[in-house]
Amino acid sequence: MKIKKDIFLAILLWAIVAYAITLLTYCTMTNIYKASPESISAFGTFLSAVGAFFAAFVAAYLFTDWKDQAKYDSNKESCNMILEHISALRYNLSRKIDTINSIKSIGDFVVLKDELKVYKFEDDEKLHEFFLKIDIMQFL
Repeated sequence: MKIKKDIFLAILLWAIVAYAITLLTYCTMTNIYKASPESISAFGTFLSAVGAFFAAFVAAYLFTDWKDQAKYDSNKESCNMILEHISALRYNLSRKIDTINSIKSIGDFVVLKDELKVYKFEDDEKLHEFFLKIDIMQFL
């Protein structure tokens, strides 16, 4: 950020120098050379063109960082979305673990009890089958 500040100060210094030179030229034209109003008007027009060019230069300098900000915002949105998915996954896994632990503590379902002792969390199909068996047993 120090480089940006140095460049900004350099642009500000050159703007002040350009303004001082313009003011000196105007005073010289009016007081020493007694220039006509038409020549002073032409000088003002030329000065306006230079000012417009300088304004475009400053605007281009100031808006060069928009890509960095846009990239930061995009990364931030992606990270927030990933965190939401991880949070939802963690919540679902904790619910599954609680359900499995509560099923393990029930002694009535001897058939399921032995199967749950060897249950591995990588296998969601087994968990689905267990829940189906429990649902079927509840209706019997």
